[in-house]
Amino acid sequence: MSAPRARVALLDWDWTLRAGFTLSPWLHRLVRDAGERARTAERFDAALAAYLGGTLAYRDLADLAEEVYLAVIAGRPVAELEALAEEVAAADRLRPGATELLAALHAGGIRPIVISGAPAPVLRAHARRLGIDPADIHGWEVGVEDGRAAARLASGNTAQATSKAAVLARVAGEAEVILGIGDSDGDRPLLDAARIAALVDPRTADEAVRVRWEDRLTGESATGSLADLAARIVALGADAARG
Repeated sequence: MSAPRARVALLDWDWTLRAGFTLSPWLHRLVRDAGERARTAERFDAALAAYLGGTLAYRDLADLAEEVYLAVIAGRPVAELEALAEEVAAADRLRPGATELLAALHAGGIRPIVISGAPAPVLRAHARRLGIDPADIHGWEVGVEDGRAAARLASGNTAQATSKAAVLARVAGEAEVILGIGDSDGDRPLLDAARIAALVDPRTADEAVRVRWEDRLTGESATGSLADLAARIVALGADAARG
Protein backbone atom coordinates (compact mmCIF):
# COMPACT_ATOMS: atom_id res chain seq x y z
CA MET A 1 0.00 0.00 0.00
CA SER A 2 1.46 3.34 -1.04
CA ALA A 3 1.97 6.16 1.45
CA PRO A 4 -0.60 8.98 1.37
CA ARG A 5 0.36 12.04 -0.63
CA ALA A 6 1.66 15.03 1.28
CA ARG A 7 -0.84 17.89 1.53
CA VAL A 8 0.40 21.44 1.02
CA ALA A 9 -0.85 25.02 0.79
CA LEU A 10 0.79 27.55 -1.53
CA LEU A 11 0.79 31.00 0.03
CA ASP A 12 1.64 34.39 -1.34
CA TRP A 13 2.68 36.89 1.33
CA ASP A 14 2.52 40.57 0.35
CA TRP A 15 -1.04 41.93 0.07
CA THR A 16 -2.25 38.40 0.87
CA LEU A 17 -1.25 37.51 4.42
CA ARG A 18 0.30 40.94 4.96
CA ALA A 19 -1.23 44.30 3.98
CA GLY A 20 1.27 46.00 1.68
CA PHE A 21 4.76 45.19 0.47
CA THR A 22 7.29 43.84 2.96
CA LEU A 23 9.96 45.48 0.83
CA SER A 24 8.88 48.97 1.91
CA PRO A 25 9.67 48.76 5.67
CA TRP A 26 12.64 46.52 4.90
CA LEU A 27 14.20 49.04 2.54
CA HIS A 28 13.65 51.89 4.98
CA ARG A 29 15.27 49.92 7.77
CA LEU A 30 18.26 49.16 5.55
CA VAL A 31 18.71 52.81 4.61
CA ARG A 32 18.21 54.29 8.06
CA ASP A 33 21.79 55.63 7.72
CA ALA A 34 20.36 57.93 4.97
CA GLY A 35 22.54 59.19 2.13
CA GLU A 36 22.38 57.99 -1.45
CA ARG A 37 20.80 54.67 -0.54
CA ALA A 38 17.89 56.47 1.13
CA ARG A 39 17.18 58.26 -2.14
CA THR A 40 17.23 54.88 -3.87
CA ALA A 41 14.55 53.60 -1.47
CA GLU A 42 12.45 56.67 -2.22
CA ARG A 43 12.34 55.53 -5.88
CA PHE A 44 10.48 52.44 -4.72
CA ASP A 45 8.04 54.55 -2.70
CA ALA A 46 7.26 56.62 -5.80
CA ALA A 47 6.83 53.52 -7.96
CA LEU A 48 4.58 51.94 -5.35
CA ALA A 49 2.38 55.05 -5.31
CA ALA A 50 2.13 54.88 -9.10
CA TYR A 51 1.17 51.20 -8.96
CA LEU A 52 -1.50 51.79 -6.33
CA GLY A 53 -2.76 54.72 -8.40
CA GLY A 54 -3.12 52.50 -11.45
CA THR A 55 -0.45 54.19 -13.58
CA LEU A 56 2.28 51.52 -13.27
CA ALA A 57 1.85 47.86 -14.21
CA TYR A 58 2.61 45.19 -11.61
CA ARG A 59 5.35 43.65 -13.75
CA ASP A 60 7.08 47.03 -14.09
CA LEU A 61 6.85 47.56 -10.34
CA ALA A 62 8.39 44.12 -9.71
CA ASP A 63 11.27 44.85 -12.07
CA LEU A 64 12.00 48.23 -10.48
CA ALA A 65 11.71 46.75 -6.98
CA GLU A 66 14.38 44.20 -7.84
CA GLU A 67 16.70 46.92 -9.15
CA VAL A 68 16.21 49.10 -6.07
CA TYR A 69 16.58 46.22 -3.64
CA LEU A 70 19.86 45.04 -5.10
CA ALA A 71 21.24 48.57 -5.08
CA VAL A 72 20.47 48.93 -1.38
CA ILE A 73 21.50 45.48 -0.19
CA ALA A 74 24.68 44.80 -2.16
CA GLY A 75 27.76 44.48 0.02
CA ARG A 76 25.90 44.19 3.32
CA PRO A 77 27.07 41.34 5.62
CA VAL A 78 24.57 38.48 5.50
CA ALA A 79 24.67 38.07 9.31
CA GLU A 80 23.71 41.73 9.70
CA LEU A 81 20.80 41.31 7.29
CA GLU A 82 19.44 38.31 9.19
CA ALA A 83 19.55 40.28 12.46
CA LEU A 84 17.83 43.30 10.92
CA ALA A 85 15.18 41.00 9.42
CA GLU A 86 14.28 39.75 12.90
CA GLU A 87 13.82 43.36 13.99
CA VAL A 88 11.56 44.20 11.03
CA ALA A 89 9.46 41.04 11.40
CA ALA A 90 8.96 41.66 15.12
CA ALA A 91 7.42 45.06 14.35
CA ASP A 92 5.36 43.79 11.40
CA ARG A 93 1.65 42.96 11.44
CA LEU A 94 -0.25 40.41 9.41
CA ARG A 95 -3.76 40.78 8.06
CA PRO A 96 -6.64 39.90 10.41
CA GLY A 97 -7.28 36.17 10.10
CA ALA A 98 -3.84 35.30 8.74
CA THR A 99 -2.70 33.55 11.91
CA GLU A 100 -6.02 31.69 12.09
CA LEU A 101 -5.51 30.46 8.53
CA LEU A 102 -2.00 29.22 9.32
CA ALA A 103 -3.26 27.52 12.49
CA ALA A 104 -5.98 25.76 10.48
CA LEU A 105 -3.42 24.51 7.97
CA HIS A 106 -1.16 23.19 10.73
CA ALA A 107 -4.08 21.51 12.51
CA GLY A 108 -5.17 19.85 9.28
CA GLY A 109 -1.73 18.48 8.52
CA ILE A 110 -1.38 20.80 5.51
CA ARG A 111 2.16 22.09 5.07
CA PRO A 112 2.31 25.83 4.29
CA ILE A 113 4.75 26.81 1.54
CA VAL A 114 5.32 30.52 1.01
CA ILE A 115 6.19 31.60 -2.55
CA SER A 116 6.53 35.37 -2.61
CA GLY A 117 8.39 38.33 -3.98
CA ALA A 118 9.11 39.48 -0.43
CA PRO A 119 12.70 39.45 0.89
CA ALA A 120 13.53 35.96 2.17
CA PRO A 121 15.34 37.09 5.37
CA VAL A 122 12.18 38.82 6.62
CA LEU A 123 9.97 35.91 5.56
CA ARG A 124 12.20 33.46 7.45
CA ALA A 125 11.98 35.63 10.56
CA HIS A 126 8.19 35.48 10.32
CA ALA A 127 8.31 31.74 9.67
CA ARG A 128 10.12 31.10 12.92
CA ARG A 129 7.32 32.89 14.79
CA LEU A 130 4.49 31.22 12.89
CA GLY A 131 5.58 27.59 12.86
CA ILE A 132 6.47 27.50 9.18
CA ASP A 133 9.56 25.51 8.27
CA PRO A 134 12.15 28.07 7.03
CA ALA A 135 12.95 25.57 4.27
CA ASP A 136 9.43 26.21 2.95
CA ILE A 137 10.11 29.92 2.48
CA HIS A 138 10.74 30.91 -1.14
CA GLY A 139 11.27 34.64 -1.52
CA TRP A 140 13.96 36.97 -2.78
CA GLU A 141 17.30 35.33 -2.01
CA VAL A 142 20.36 37.34 -2.95
CA GLY A 143 23.61 35.75 -4.01
CA VAL A 144 26.34 35.64 -1.38
CA GLU A 145 30.03 36.35 -1.91
CA ASP A 146 32.49 36.19 0.99
CA GLY A 147 29.69 36.48 3.52
CA ARG A 148 28.17 39.57 1.89
CA ALA A 149 25.10 40.10 -0.26
CA ALA A 150 25.81 40.22 -3.97
CA ALA A 151 23.96 42.43 -6.43
CA ARG A 152 21.92 39.59 -7.93
CA LEU A 153 18.90 37.51 -7.02
CA ALA A 154 19.95 33.89 -6.76
CA SER A 155 16.24 32.99 -6.47
CA GLY A 156 15.07 34.83 -9.55
CA ASN A 157 12.36 37.47 -9.18
CA THR A 158 9.71 35.47 -7.32
CA ALA A 159 7.28 38.39 -7.58
CA GLN A 160 6.76 37.32 -11.20
CA ALA A 161 4.41 34.52 -12.29
CA THR A 162 7.08 32.70 -14.31
CA SER A 163 9.42 32.49 -11.32
CA LYS A 164 6.59 31.41 -9.02
CA ALA A 165 5.66 28.64 -11.45
CA ALA A 166 9.28 27.45 -11.51
CA VAL A 167 9.42 27.36 -7.70
CA LEU A 168 6.09 25.56 -7.57
CA ALA A 169 7.28 22.86 -9.97
CA ARG A 170 10.38 22.35 -7.84
CA VAL A 171 8.88 22.30 -4.35
CA ALA A 172 5.37 20.85 -4.63
CA GLY A 173 6.38 17.63 -6.38
CA GLU A 174 3.66 15.01 -6.18
CA ALA A 175 1.95 16.66 -3.21
CA GLU A 176 -1.77 17.34 -3.12
CA VAL A 177 -2.21 21.11 -3.24
CA ILE A 178 -5.17 21.86 -1.00
CA LEU A 179 -5.00 25.67 -1.06
CA GLY A 180 -3.48 28.30 -3.29
CA ILE A 181 -3.90 31.92 -2.22
CA GLY A 182 -2.69 35.21 -3.67
CA ASP A 183 -3.75 38.68 -4.72
CA SER A 184 -2.49 39.27 -8.27
CA ASP A 185 -1.90 37.79 -11.71
CA GLY A 186 1.60 36.92 -10.50
CA ASP A 187 0.00 34.41 -8.11
CA ARG A 188 -2.04 32.64 -10.76
CA PRO A 189 0.24 29.55 -10.81
CA LEU A 190 -0.45 29.00 -7.09
CA LEU A 191 -4.22 29.23 -7.55
CA ASP A 192 -4.28 27.11 -10.70
CA ALA A 193 -2.48 24.24 -8.93
CA ALA A 194 -4.86 24.08 -5.96
CA ARG A 195 -8.13 22.43 -5.03
CA ILE A 196 -9.22 25.61 -3.22
CA ALA A 197 -8.21 28.70 -5.17
CA ALA A 198 -8.46 31.86 -3.05
CA LEU A 199 -8.06 35.37 -4.43
CA VAL A 200 -7.45 38.23 -2.00
CA ASP A 201 -8.74 41.71 -2.83
CA PRO A 202 -5.95 44.03 -1.63
CA ARG A 203 -7.92 47.23 -2.15
CA THR A 204 -11.14 46.67 -0.20
CA ALA A 205 -11.33 48.18 3.27
CA ASP A 206 -13.79 45.52 4.41
CA GLU A 207 -12.11 42.44 5.88
CA ALA A 208 -15.44 40.58 5.77
CA VAL A 209 -15.22 40.39 1.95
CA ARG A 210 -11.42 40.29 1.62
CA VAL A 211 -11.21 36.82 0.00
CA ARG A 212 -13.11 35.05 -2.74
CA TRP A 213 -12.50 31.32 -3.06
CA GLU A 214 -13.65 28.31 -5.04
CA ASP A 215 -13.39 24.64 -4.15
CA ARG A 216 -12.82 22.97 -7.49
CA LEU A 217 -13.68 19.53 -6.11
CA THR A 218 -17.12 20.41 -4.73
CA GLY A 219 -17.90 23.43 -6.89
CA GLU A 220 -18.48 25.54 -3.78
CA SER A 221 -17.56 29.22 -4.00
CA ALA A 222 -17.76 31.88 -1.33
CA THR A 223 -16.58 35.33 -0.29
CA GLY A 224 -15.43 36.14 3.22
CA SER A 225 -12.51 36.99 5.47
CA LEU A 226 -9.26 35.14 5.95
CA ALA A 227 -10.77 33.82 9.18
CA ASP A 228 -13.75 32.49 7.19
CA LEU A 229 -11.34 30.74 4.83
CA ALA A 230 -9.60 29.27 7.88
CA ALA A 231 -12.95 27.88 9.03
CA ARG A 232 -13.41 26.30 5.59
CA ILE A 233 -10.02 24.59 5.94
CA VAL A 234 -11.05 23.30 9.39
CA ALA A 235 -14.32 21.99 7.94
CA LEU A 236 -12.39 20.30 5.15
CA GLY A 237 -10.37 18.40 7.75
CA ALA A 238 -13.54 17.39 9.59
CA ASP A 239 -15.08 16.14 6.33
CA ALA A 240 -11.97 14.07 5.63
CA ALA A 241 -12.05 12.56 9.12
CA ARG A 242 -15.73 11.54 8.70
CA GLY A 243 -15.04 10.18 5.22
